[in-house]
Amino acid sequence: CIPAYNITTAEPRIFKKDYENLTEDDSKRYVDIALATAAAPTYFPVKEINNHCYIDGGVWANNPTLVGLTEYIFKISTDPNYRGVDILSISSIVKPTGERHGRKERSFRHWGSKLFDSYTVGQSFFTDFFLKQLINVVKFPMTYLRVQHKPLSVDQMSIIDMDTADKNVLKLLTAIGQRTGIDYKDDPTVKAFFSTPKTYSCKNE
Repeated sequence: CIPAYNITTAEPRIFKKDYENLTEDDSKRYVDIALATAAAPTYFPVKEINNHCYIDGGVWANNPTLVGLTEYIFKISTDPNYRGVDILSISSIVKPTGERHGRKERSFRHWGSKLFDSYTVGQSFFTDFFLKQLINVVKFPMTYLRVQHKPLSVDQMSIIDMDTADKNVLKLLTAIGQRTGIDYKDDPTVKAFFSTPKTYSCKNE
């Protein structure tokens, strides 16, 4: 389930496995969908697919775990071959968005990248909180784990920004990813995700 936002119709869009009478996503290419879901406004171009224009799914589902859970509830939970859902959510780099008291009236220019950071971090926080509450009330077995890197240092925060991709930043991002992988690789919940059987459904199968 890959989220994007259709700016032609002003609607959220999920590219996904088709069921029964739905066939429109069968012929789409992975690369086109990837470019649609990653088309962050002002940073990457809008992606056009079949006369519809798409931007980053992060504008409405920056942490898409609720999309996956909804897919399970409405499309998979009634299948007797499945007894529950396990969700492994992997965070991207998160910069703290808190700030000191300052200018209260701001134009888009004065907000800058902080505007995007605020809504993406806020969405992710809410989704993570919501999933942790749902575990205690759903009527089926459910596992949820959010993989999150350690807090960034002041020096790291000073060079990481949404539209910065020079060599030093890419090296830092790689190092943070490697460190996070080491931190979580022995977590029993993570191990369970990679040791249990998986079902893959491919076209024509």
